[in-house]
Amino acid sequence: MGMKGPPIRQKVVTLKITPEQFKAIEQRAERCGVRTAVWVRSIVVQAASQPSDDGYIRKIREPNGALT
Repeated sequence: MGMKGPPIRQKVVTLKITPEQFKAIEQRAERCGVRTAVWVRSIVVQAASQPSDDGYIRKIREPNGALT
């Protein structure tokens, strides 16, 4: 029996954003002390798993634990 590691990430999500939006995302990730991809993945996965009865995301935690 081998050690079981984290699940293998096999899917890619692509989106288009403005340079200003990208800069804002980069800055948030940097303030959290994580890479941009880690920050985006964390926010998106949390948002997708939040129950939302009115269609809006209410509270999302950044990788460092701060609320957005």
